[in-house]
Amino acid sequence: MPTVTALQPQAGNQARVNVHLDGEFALGLSGGRAAEWHVGQVLTEAQVELVRTAEAVDSGVKAVRRLLDVRPRTDGEMRMRLLRKGFTAAEIEQIMQRVEQAGEVNDARFATQWVETQTTFRPRGARALVSELRRRGLDAETIAVATAGVDELAAARMAAAGRMRRLAALPAAAVRRKLGDFLQRRGFAYDVVRSVVTECLTEQGAPPDDLQSED
Repeated sequence: MPTVTALQPQAGNQARVNVHLDGEFALGLSGGRAAEWHVGQVLTEAQVELVRTAEAVDSGVKAVRRLLDVRPRTDGEMRMRLLRKGFTAAEIEQIMQRVEQAGEVNDARFATQWVETQTTFRPRGARALVSELRRRGLDAETIAVATAGVDELAAARMAAAGRMRRLAALPAAAVRRKLGDFLQRRGFAYDVVRSVVTECLTEQGAPPDDLQSED
């Protein structure tokens, strides 16, 4: 069984301690955990691994919080980042339990807030919203609840209004083509795109013949 042969404060971080087992560096500990150990103490491998995991989980929680300071993220996004950082599946599970129990990561809240933000500042169709939320690792039920109240026609009108400021001087045929392509790229349904394009052309004063779709 390993024996503690040295406990040394880390250079530049006196709050942490380097632990040497059997004459070799084994792991770094927080001061609180290191206080429970002493030179000459004999440990089991299970004790060492338990503490090693606890330190890794603490480190992972801090990493999650740093990422959340930048922007909100989903459970799936955080798990992927932790995996890339080298945390094990068991460590990731404990890390995510900690932050989710603290309410710091909440997929339902994330989805609702994300949809509200997109609808307000970058209107998109339901298809695009669903696709993006899936990409972020959210499950179908969470996505369905978050997008249930989306008014796609109102969102398309909002998106079109911003684009029309750039297209207003163009002929009706060009407006129909460019605005239609723009709204389709934003994920709006075909019927919604056709309806909103017609509305915009009507407001522009286009002749009746120009209101007809070429499709």
